[in-house]
Amino acid sequence: KWERAAKSLGSAGKKLTLGVTTPLIGAGTVMVKEAMALEDAMYTVATLPGVAAEEIPAYTSAILEASSATGIAAEELAQAQYQAISAGQSAEDSVHFVQQSAKAAKAGLTDTATVVNGATSILNAWGSAAGGVDHVLDVLAVAQNEGKTTIGDIASQIGQLTGLAPQLNISLDDTLAAVAALFCMIFLGEALEAP
Repeated sequence: KWERAAKSLGSAGKKLTLGVTTPLIGAGTVMVKEAMALEDAMYTVATLPGVAAEEIPAYTSAILEASSATGIAAEELAQAQYQAISAGQSAEDSVHFVQQSAKAAKAGLTDTATVVNGATSILNAWGSAAGGVDHVLDVLAVAQNEGKTTIGDIASQIGQLTGLAPQLNISLDDTLAAVAALFCMIFLGEALEAP
């Protein structure tokens, strides 16, 4: 009787190990790796001029909250924060900038880094005339919706226009309207060529 109970307990212990303990260890390992990757990314942010080391814990917390809100990995957001600050965004505004860019990335079928790159290119070229990150991301979304394209396509190509359009006093809104119209014409042309 005791032997049967011992075997039964041994079998239950083995099932618990395989069914509960092993997956928990696996999940813990993933969490530790993600935490280490975030720490490394935040360390990189700390190397930028204008970023005080004592602010990193607050930025890390804000990046984790942004990750929760957007469903995008904290490491990706921290890398985008580095990119945004190094492209001229203030450290204080960088988390808002990255969080809004992450939302635009989801809507625009691209990654956060691509949106940050496009948005910082626009803001650096048009300056205050661009209207800030929220306006930039709004007009990118409109151009996407009207132009049969994606924010990712526009953001990855906008650098070809940022050197000339602002110098010719062509507004951001007009530039992106033209980009949307061109993408629409390309889409229509491809549709007409299809058998």
